Amino acid sequence: MKYFRGDLSQIDTIDELKRELGNGDYPRNHLFYVALPPVSYGTLIESLGEPTC
Repeated sequence: MKYFRGDLSQIDTIDELKRELGNGDYPRNHLFYVALPPVSYGTLIESLGEPTC
């Protein structure tokens, strides 16, 4: 199990999360759980889709 913690209003946190999700080091049957209020989902998804600095 992996745990990622960070301030999602900070670009460095988003960049680090992108690297973690993109490293491909997950089994085929993996699950991601996001502990955020639903109002934050759109912001997170949009941030993950932006180019990394």
